[in-house]
Amino acid sequence: MKQSLILPRHLTAAVPPRFLSTLLLLGLCALFTNTLHAAAIDEAAVLAAMSKPGRLADDIKRDSRSKPQAVIPLLNLQTGDRVIDIFGSGGYYSELLATVLGESGEAVLHNNSGFEAWGINGLTDRFDGRDPGNITRYTRSGINLDLDAESLDGVLLVMALHDLYVIPKRYNGEEYVRVGNPANMDYFLEQVYKGLKPGGRFVVVDHAGDPDSDNETVADLHRIIESFARQEIEARGFRFVASTDALRNSADSRANIVFDEEIQGRTDRFVLVFEK
Repeated sequence: MKQSLILPRHLTAAVPPRFLSTLLLLGLCALFTNTLHAAAIDEAAVLAAMSKPGRLADDIKRDSRSKPQAVIPLLNLQTGDRVIDIFGSGGYYSELLATVLGESGEAVLHNNSGFEAWGINGLTDRFDGRDPGNITRYTRSGINLDLDAESLDGVLLVMALHDLYVIPKRYNGEEYVRVGNPANMDYFLEQVYKGLKPGGRFVVVDHAGDPDSDNETVADLHRIIESFARQEIEARGFRFVASTDALRNSADSRANIVFDEEIQGRTDRFVLVFEK
């Protein structure tokens, strides 16, 4: 909600004109400072959103492994901002973002048909008979993001970057053979860059791959090598600004596919923060 500074008539009448502009300026500065301080989305704001009554049971169960209180503040957002959750599937992060951004903000839940199908149960639970906040569902084809230029304050991509490097393969009875190509990463990352406002942040969370392996083998495990991911994103104009070890797990050998029951939900994950 926008605020304005209005001085009572009796006060403006009593203040000499030469001091009135100074008084107004000081008042506006104080108002701006207080608003800015209150609007910052930090760890406490995310923890408060996680404690909101009525959250889905599956979301609450996921909190301990996803630790959104360590991830969302890295977007450097304020209430009223607009952020996109790319390939957000069932919308776990989207609802938390909508809560911390407030009524004047917007969380865009982006999916393509594959990610939407993957998260259909979560989507049904999230939007059927309940209010998840100001979330705009935004389904597009393939890797088409269809973003207006400089329309976003932040971009979040969680456990999906690796999917764009997976080479489609089919088993021919003896081995898996290549039947297609990975996604066009120039096109995808150019769209992200274009959609962000200057200074906007792009936060990437993904399953860590073995740096001593090759990219194709790692992608087959639905992982990605951290240094490779950073190199790819920086090559498209983004500036690396931070990372966190909050989602690290040294017990993960990185040798198993992420869907293996031995490691599912407990993979070693990296978090990288970039800025336009």
